[in-house]
Amino acid sequence: MKNEEIYKKIAYIKKLDEEFKELVIKKAKLSGYFKKGDKSNSLVKTLSKQEIESFENEHDFILPLEYKMYLKNIGDGDTTISGPQLILLKNILKKPSTKFILTKEMLNQDFIFTEEVNKVSEFPSENLPYRDKTDLRKFCKENHLYFYHGMIFIGKYMSDCYDILVITGPEKGNVWYCYDGAFIPYKSKDGKPRVNFLDWMVEFWEERVFKYQEKIILLKKSKD
Repeated sequence: MKNEEIYKKIAYIKKLDEEFKELVIKKAKLSGYFKKGDKSNSLVKTLSKQEIESFENEHDFILPLEYKMYLKNIGDGDTTISGPQLILLKNILKKPSTKFILTKEMLNQDFIFTEEVNKVSEFPSENLPYRDKTDLRKFCKENHLYFYHGMIFIGKYMSDCYDILVITGPEKGNVWYCYDGAFIPYKSKDGKPRVNFLDWMVEFWEERVFKYQEKIILLKKSKD
């Protein structure tokens, strides 16, 4: 994606954020919780170029450009939303709700999946460095770390349910969803088979605004 496209999408997300903040205040007023001087701060702290580069140098890998632009222009993480909880940069190497941490070696290996896999134990063995189908389950159990190559953790829903951003290989830059041993690429609402980070965030923010609009409509109806 060209820089011009990236900046357009970032500007659109900022516009959605402004709309969201207005909706939050509107809802608070309708609910009777709003106090004069209250503000809605939905965006979090942005990161400097130096902070991002320091993280990359420390862990010896390069973050996707769109993700870095988001960190610099929109913010790092977000814990105030319904849906996935966006993970702070400092925590993107740690698997949510576990002590498992991605290593430098894992970060620099290619992400192995190129299509949806409902369970890693069912992944076609010809695509693995192991070719005995009868012993594939054993391979998966003994080599589960192999499935976390070339990715970072960016969003969390609940235990063993999270979003990842691919940083190496053919799927580089795309967002995938993982749960209970499944690896599934995000598909856009308009049917595109893959979604990059900024497109994922655009849909994410649009949904966020839409949900608050619905809440306000319901509140107004309850007061009629």
